[in-house]
Amino acid sequence: MTEGLEALRSNVQLIPDVLRVVSNSKWVDVASVMPDPSEPLVNPFKDAEGGRWEAPPTDAMLEAAHSYSHALTQRVAANFYHAMRYLPDVKRQALTAVYAFCRRADDIADGDHQEAFSGWSDEAFTGFEQYREELVERSGYDAIIDGGEGLDRLRQLYGLRMKMSSCFDDDLWLTDPVFMALKAAKNTYNFNRSDLDAVIDGMEDDLYVVDYRTVEHLEAYCARVASATGLLCIDVYQPSDRTAARKHGYSLGQYMQMINILRDVKEDALLGRVYLPQNLLNDYGIDPESFVKNGPPSADWKPFVNEWARRCNEKLETARPLFDLLPRDSRYSPAVMVALYRRILRRIIRRPSEIFSKRVRVPSFQKFVIALLTALRIRLQPTRPKRSAP
Repeated sequence: MTEGLEALRSNVQLIPDVLRVVSNSKWVDVASVMPDPSEPLVNPFKDAEGGRWEAPPTDAMLEAAHSYSHALTQRVAANFYHAMRYLPDVKRQALTAVYAFCRRADDIADGDHQEAFSGWSDEAFTGFEQYREELVERSGYDAIIDGGEGLDRLRQLYGLRMKMSSCFDDDLWLTDPVFMALKAAKNTYNFNRSDLDAVIDGMEDDLYVVDYRTVEHLEAYCARVASATGLLCIDVYQPSDRTAARKHGYSLGQYMQMINILRDVKEDALLGRVYLPQNLLNDYGIDPESFVKNGPPSADWKPFVNEWARRCNEKLETARPLFDLLPRDSRYSPAVMVALYRRILRRIIRRPSEIFSKRVRVPSFQKFVIALLTALRIRLQPTRPKRSAP
C-alpha cells in the first residue's frame, strides 16, 4: 500500500501547456529588494500575468526570488533564520528556499495561506478528483477533516505538488519566487524529489488525521514533515558521507519535531489535533481533552514531560555523529538549531505546565548570543569533515 501511495504522489506532474507564458523582458533587471521586517512582504513578480517564464530567469530575477524567500524566513522563522545567518551565501539561499517551500505547505494545511495559481488554466486540476479518490483508497484515510475547507486545502496542496514538480523539469520555470528559488537550489544541490514530496505528504496527513495512536505512528508522521526537511538540509551541507549523514540528519529532524510537538501541544489541540501518542498519554493517565484548557494535573504531566524529553534526547544522541561529517562552513547551522531547541526543551522541563499559558520561546537577544558564540566556536574547529568509519 505504501509503495502505491508513494507512486501516486510522485506521479503528480505540472504540464507546461496549462500555464500562460510570460516574457522575461520586463523583469530581466528586477531589483532585489530586502524589505525591512516591519514592512509588508511583496512578491517581486506579483504583476507577472502568467504562470511560467518564456526563458530561464536571469541572475537578477533569481536574486529577487532568493531575497523574497530570505525575507519570508526572517519574518516567520526566527530559530531557522539564526541558524543560517553565518552560512556561505549560496547555502543560505538554498536553505531559505527550502524553508519557504515547507512553510507554504504548512500554512496551507493550517488554513493560514491561500495558494495562488495565477496564469493557470482550469485544465491543470483535471486530475485532482482521481488523485483524491486514490489517495483515500491507498492510504486508508477516513473522511477529510473540516469538510469543504479541508477539500480546498487538499486541492491547494495538490497544486503545490505540481509546482514542486517543476523543479525537475529543466525547461519549466514558474513565476512564483518560492519555486524559482527552490529550483535554483535543487539544481545546485540535487535534491531528491521524494524528500520534497514527503513534506507535502505530511501536510496531507494533517487534513485526515487528528491524533496518533502509538509512538511508531507519530514517528512515521515526523519522518514526513521534519526528517524530510532535515534530509534536504543535509544535501545543502555537503557532508563527506551523504548516506551516513542522511541517517543522522533523519534523527535530528525527529528531535526537533518532537520538541515542537511538546511546545505546541495546546495550540495544536485548539486546532483539533493531538500529536502526542495516545498509548503514551494513557500510560501516564493523561486526558488529551485537558490540553485545550489549563493542561493535565502536574503530578501526571511532569513525569510525562520527563519521559518525552528522554526520548527527544535519545534522538539527539543518534544524530550527534552528523557534525563530524560536515565541512566547517556547514556545521554552524545544525549546531545553532540544536542549541536553540535544547534551550526550549530545558525551559519546558523546568516549568512543564507553562506551555498551557504561554508559548515557550528563547528571547531574541539570547538567540543572537547563541548564534554568535556558536559561529566563533566552529571557527576554531578543523576545516575538513571526518570520513565515517567503514
